[in-house]
Amino acid sequence: MDEFEIPEPRDPMDEPDDVEDIEDFDEPDAADQVESPMAPEIRLVDGEGFPWGFLLAAPILALVVVFAVQNSEPVPVEFFSWSGEFATSIVVAVTVIVTVILTQLIGMVTRRRKRRRKAEKEELRALRGD
Repeated sequence: MDEFEIPEPRDPMDEPDDVEDIEDFDEPDAADQVESPMAPEIRLVDGEGFPWGFLLAAPILALVVVFAVQNSEPVPVEFFSWSGEFATSIVVAVTVIVTVILTQLIGMVTRRRKRRRKAEKEELRALRGD
């Protein structure tokens, strides 16, 4: 048997009776593709599609830079017995970062509880024979 199979010629006027009669187009495998040493490899987010995260992060980053430049005046900060003066932009940035971290931690605990409850319900269903 040859390495390459040549399909029989088809009459272009013949239409398939059913969708299943249409031959699927197979995407070439990575082994079939020849890598060019001159072309750089481009990887997208998650390996598929357009990197929307970068598109959304760019304007937010620009706004953060503008905010930091416009709000560089020092402000007094007091936390329990500790006090100091920092630029407004640094105070806001630290507040946002702490808020994001706490939100993620709370969300992680909530998701873990939901997964545990779901697993328990599925286990009860399996034991009951539902």
